[in-house]
Amino acid sequence: MLIIGAPNAAREVLEDTLQGDCDSICDDLHGDIDDVMRRRFLQLFCVLTLTGLCTVGVLNRNAEYSRLNLPKEPTIDCAEPVKELSCSIPAFTAEWSIIPGVDIEIYSAHLDDRIKDDSGVRQHTIRTIALLRKSATQIKFFCIVNYPSGAQRSARASVDRIWLDSWDNGSHRDIPTPHILSCNLGDATKESPSSVSIVTDVCACPSNNLRVRKPPSPEGSTHKKGFAVCVKGLFYPKDISASLIQWIEMIHLLGAEHIQFYLYHVHHKTRRTLKFYEKFRQVAVRKLTLPPREYPQGLGFLENFLKTRTWEKRRLELVPYNDCYYRMRNKYEYVVLLDIDEIIVPRDPDTGTWAGVMERIRETEAEAIDKYASFAFTNAYFFRKLGTPIDILQQTERSANLSRPGFAVKSFFTSDGSLAVFNHYTLIPLRAGTRKCAIVGPDIALVHHYRDSCPSKMEEECASNFMKYKTNDMTILKYDVKLREAIAEVKANMKNAIY
Repeated sequence: MLIIGAPNAAREVLEDTLQGDCDSICDDLHGDIDDVMRRRFLQLFCVLTLTGLCTVGVLNRNAEYSRLNLPKEPTIDCAEPVKELSCSIPAFTAEWSIIPGVDIEIYSAHLDDRIKDDSGVRQHTIRTIALLRKSATQIKFFCIVNYPSGAQRSARASVDRIWLDSWDNGSHRDIPTPHILSCNLGDATKESPSSVSIVTDVCACPSNNLRVRKPPSPEGSTHKKGFAVCVKGLFYPKDISASLIQWIEMIHLLGAEHIQFYLYHVHHKTRRTLKFYEKFRQVAVRKLTLPPREYPQGLGFLENFLKTRTWEKRRLELVPYNDCYYRMRNKYEYVVLLDIDEIIVPRDPDTGTWAGVMERIRETEAEAIDKYASFAFTNAYFFRKLGTPIDILQQTERSANLSRPGFAVKSFFTSDGSLAVFNHYTLIPLRAGTRKCAIVGPDIALVHHYRDSCPSKMEEECASNFMKYKTNDMTILKYDVKLREAIAEVKANMKNAIY
């Protein structure tokens, strides 16, 4: 495993220890361990592991992951192709498509050609992102796949859950939970599919038909760009234009070449700011709604839902995050999931970009990119007065204590490493043997997390551990001149632009 940037002694203990099985490591805590440092790091590791946090060991589910990542269920044949039955394929259906009588809402479908078979031939797999209730997890799903030539085929779907029960204490409530449905179609050198229907009876008429989002065509450039950023659903009834411009320009200075926003609702001035960036910068905005079969669509309900139903909201966040990862992974080497109050900032005075951070990581371990699906950075809280807007050039006071390793991290996700992602690191690697994440040392980069209050459900720890001990951190000021110039240029352009 790799603890990037950790002190040598601690790193050696962790690297040697974490190669073993977690259960045996935790059992060792009750034996005679003379080395106090070893005990402390073992305890830390077991806590992180048992709470479902950033698992950096090799996965021990090779057989299962082989099934999930490259399903080899035989094609199901009907007496007649669906297109020849007494029904027609529906027109393309939008997000949150349904199957009548089944507790599933289907958000999007993506073509994945990253997996190869035993002979090295790339395989086409359709990844469909959906919400399922518990009853739906007991049902067999199939893909009915349509091709531009008019051909049609079907395949059994494997179902992958994008959630750990430990995150919400194993809630027994039947809450819609994100899943990925994977259908392997075989040789990727053949025709690419144009649409897919998710069904429970492969020989019946489908009720949905989702456009399959494809990788760039072979005629296009095969060279990927650097970094893309994904931002979960924005809900800001008050104007946040000034802080949003500052955040976007800072993210671009760090090397992001594209930002994908998902949008619930924002103030009209904030929406106009986003419209400018859509028109003239590398920014895209996708409208987001709550799943309509599950929730009312009114603005009042949405605001109350986002404030009070924390664990349902967090489950729903994983839908746009995974949708964005699959949209971006074909064009960019790394995908970064961030909130607009978070920035991953390089610590080295001579390293000013995320590309420079990855170069530092490769210098530490040359094969790191192939071993790890994501690279996680430690969280640091920068507190400001309650109700004041974010200004990263003014708010340089942070907690002297950093969040524990694996807690509240944000990551660079390699575009070739993940089957499923969540807010903090890779949840399911694409391949057996790939490790979920490497924890990058705080001497290389930190997550600057700007808040005006403690995160909910951790007020006591926050007050005693973070807000009590503070230090000034001037790292961000190395961007001062360039950031101010970029903001001034954008504001001038907005005054003179028609959009």
